[in-house]
Amino acid sequence: MSALPKPSTYTYPTPSKHYPSKQKSLRHKTKQSHSEKRANEHSSPISQFPPVPPLPAKLKALLLLQKSSLGLAFVLIASSIAVYISTVRIPELWSQKYQDLETLQRQERELVATNESLKHKLAQQAQQEDSNLVLINSNNTLFITPASLSSSNSNHSQPKLKQSNLNKIPMGY
Repeated sequence: MSALPKPSTYTYPTPSKHYPSKQKSLRHKTKQSHSEKRANEHSSPISQFPPVPPLPAKLKALLLLQKSSLGLAFVLIASSIAVYISTVRIPELWSQKYQDLETLQRQERELVATNESLKHKLAQQAQQEDSNLVLINSNNTLFITPASLSSSNSNHSQPKLKQSNLNKIPMGY
């Protein structure tokens, strides 16, 4: 057995307006002798609890109001998060991406301007007489036919050329 004392069966009196039968049973129990109480405790502990009376309509209405307000609170929290996302976070992300787009467009304009300025400089150099540049036409165009590919000829000639070129290079290099 446990060393803890057993709880008393006496409960605080409740208002007689809602629980008239319990009030009478409490008075009756207080008049019982100490030995009768112990006999009742050992016989059947479940029978000592009074039946639970039905809740009053006002209390039921308050419980329903509490449950519905909890659900409403969750709905309001979810909707406030959705409103925050739609009014604050999305425009913030949009403005960041828009700044990136503007940066890329500015870089594109700079590249186009640089490309055009290089083209203009090349055109000016081509117009100068001392540039030694000649306009392309069919008279001064060279047409080169592709060389035949012979693997045996090209393999033997390359090492000889390399060796002869290596002999001409001074040792300091």
